[in-house]
Amino acid sequence: MPLSPTPELMRQQNRAMLLQAIQEQGPISRIDLASLLNLNPATITRIVRMLMDEGLVIEEGEGENKGAGRKPVLLRFNHRARLIIGINIAHHQMTGMVADLGGNPLSRRTLLLAKKPSAEALVDLTEELFSENPGFRQRLVTLCIGSEKHSMDTLYTLRTELEHQLGLPVSCYDQAVLAAVGEAEVGSMKEQPVFALFYLGHQSLSCLSINGQLHTGRLGLAADGRSLAAVVCEDGLMNAYQVANGSSPQPPLIFEAARNAAPAAVQAVEMMAAALAQAAAWVKHLAGIQHVVIAGPWIRSADPLLPAIRRQLAALTEEAPEIVPAALKTDASLIGAVYMAVRVADTTV
Repeated sequence: MPLSPTPELMRQQNRAMLLQAIQEQGPISRIDLASLLNLNPATITRIVRMLMDEGLVIEEGEGENKGAGRKPVLLRFNHRARLIIGINIAHHQMTGMVADLGGNPLSRRTLLLAKKPSAEALVDLTEELFSENPGFRQRLVTLCIGSEKHSMDTLYTLRTELEHQLGLPVSCYDQAVLAAVGEAEVGSMKEQPVFALFYLGHQSLSCLSINGQLHTGRLGLAADGRSLAAVVCEDGLMNAYQVANGSSPQPPLIFEAARNAAPAAVQAVEMMAAALAQAAAWVKHLAGIQHVVIAGPWIRSADPLLPAIRRQLAALTEEAPEIVPAALKTDASLIGAVYMAVRVADTTV
């Protein structure tokens, strides 16, 4: 015989339903909430009073009067009742952003890194973010971090240490996942439920976003059995240039040289484009992907790469996916960390 829900569980369920309704339907009146959720007005009044005491719901204006009497007071969700922090760790710096539960940025700071990132350095960054408004500290509920260069094992260690120091939940994800979330929420893929993202930089990763489900991995295999991720990365690009030129400058200089039609740089970029075209054709064949976003540090200076990928794709298949540069550019992972933190916070309010 199934157990009946306890009064406490029913109170929690009603609170969660009402808060979600205000988030999604607000501004909305108490009477409309009662009708929408099929709850009696007394229950609505009690839960709303509790949510207002917590600062999660505020009154805002008046609605239309559907009969005699006073106009109903409207309720809306207070996105600034709780705050989150998203952090992106790059090669020699880390950037953090304080945002509210709507993902709206409130403060942003960048600190230089003299050595490997540590929990202490991350705490220093949060203190910098709080300096704009010390009141942020009391409303902070969670953080999310990602790194362009460090392994997930390193991030897990940082997460554990940071949770211990701050006493708050911390999540961490690889850069491809975060960049995909950023582009899906407010970037080039906001209206596309299905797409792939290739994150290009120190190491290259891919992420498939299928109706909100994220699947991360490498770029696949080349025809000779090599990992495409081993070809399309900083070392791969510099090695390709070195074979043709004898030197190995950093990727931005190689892309700049390709922009100026230097033969060795053009050859190296074409090699990267061929590998990426193969990866894009593969995800199109595998999952019917129509859009592939190019993101990561290379997006700063890789404009010679995009037309090369499109050209190589056209030679591979007549049904090529669209190649799209990340609209958020190098901020895609930072914005993604913000929205990942918002998702965690939404489960705790």
